[in-house]
Amino acid sequence: MRVFSTTDGDTAIACQYNKAGNFSGGLAAVRKAGKALYIDTKGQNAFGITFITGRDFIDGYAIASDRYGTGVINNSGLWVIPPKFDRVTVLDPAEGIVVVARKNRYGLMSLSGEKLTPLKYEALRKPCDGLMAARSHNSWGFISTMGNVEIPFRYYDVRNFSCNRAVVNERGHWGAIDRNNHRVIEFKYGAVSSFSEGICFAGVERGLNIMIDTDGVIISEKNRFRMLKDFSEGKSVIVDDYHDSGFIGRDGKLLFGRRFSGACSFSGSTAVVKEGSEWGIIDDNGAWIVPPSYDSIHDFVEGRAVVGVLKHEGLADSRGNICIQPEFQSVEMAPYGIIRVRQNGAMGYVDLAGREIWKPTK
Repeated sequence: MRVFSTTDGDTAIACQYNKAGNFSGGLAAVRKAGKALYIDTKGQNAFGITFITGRDFIDGYAIASDRYGTGVINNSGLWVIPPKFDRVTVLDPAEGIVVVARKNRYGLMSLSGEKLTPLKYEALRKPCDGLMAARSHNSWGFISTMGNVEIPFRYYDVRNFSCNRAVVNERGHWGAIDRNNHRVIEFKYGAVSSFSEGICFAGVERGLNIMIDTDGVIISEKNRFRMLKDFSEGKSVIVDDYHDSGFIGRDGKLLFGRRFSGACSFSGSTAVVKEGSEWGIIDDNGAWIVPPSYDSIHDFVEGRAVVGVLKHEGLADSRGNICIQPEFQSVEMAPYGIIRVRQNGAMGYVDLAGREIWKPTK
């Protein structure tokens, strides 16, 4: 069962739902007795009707389905996209569009209900940099959010646009193009990563050892990596042939003069890294903020991270100070400073200081 609580510990809506999403604009999707509905902050059925499925609201719109099919409703409970499709795979209120599908054919509609393309594509991805990767007759190209073909369907495979560049495959070789379909990286590589912070990685054989910028200029080609991650805050996590991890800068050089047993991307000028069998946290200069002492550390959310010790989880801040002792089977960050915890198969809620909001119940 799920419960909605205020951050001061008062129960706002009693525990009664089999599943509950997050509030957005005063509405939350919940599931009760096999049906989906949307409740307001008082726990009342906001629209007076139920659905077969209902997802969280995003900027005033939500994907929902009834016995006729799947569509999109607004925050008044009215259908803006009628429920006559098999799936709605993309909902993007910022762009004002949705991707709908029927019988494995995809099309584009506006949130005003206007049909922008027929249901003719074999695949249609979310917009990135204002363009959407689409597949037609087994070839990939790009369309605009108005449904116009911007880059012809001629590629074996493509990745989404990033930094106004798209990595594409032509006749078995990878390269990159700009928004005008001009080549910025020649089609001669066995693999090319997507651009992140203006840089991509390319390789002819196993590994990605060549760093290239958005103009196609090679920055570095001395390293060889087994695996790497997108740049974040000017640093990329790399894994070498010995399975050691480290960080490189935008010049391709190893940072901090050392490697780790494992590493996660930087966020908020800190990174979670592993030394030996234990995890800790380093700062932007590679110095330890939290010495390696945990069996696991999850990503930080609102300045807190779930930490694990001897198969139990708790909560710590970015300096390693324990906020919630690691005594639960699992700890999960929820919105509004509320923490969901599990103990002996029962679920409850505590605040950021570990004070009980809802006693664990089965």
